[in-house]
Amino acid sequence: MSDTEDPTKKYPSPEDYKTNPMLETILARMNEGLDEMRAGFASVNQRLDKVEAEIQELKTELKTGFRKVDRRLNAMDVKLADNATRLDALEDNAA
Repeated sequence: MSDTEDPTKKYPSPEDYKTNPMLETILARMNEGLDEMRAGFASVNQRLDKVEAEIQELKTELKTGFRKVDRRLNAMDVKLADNATRLDALEDNAA
């Protein structure tokens, strides 16, 4: 029977295990990774803020452009209505 199978053999106490340095190393690495993630998220947030500002600027430009197009279409509508009236008058005179 080997020593590991001997039921009467005492197990070492928890103090005999030196796990603290390993746990501290793991925690330090986790903290480093967390710091890197935070820096990455900060960078992404800055880029998103920039994209959102550009989108807002584009929205404003589009609204202005659509207003201009709408005014031009309204002016064309008035001119077309006037031309239709004039054409009708010409056709009436020709008949």
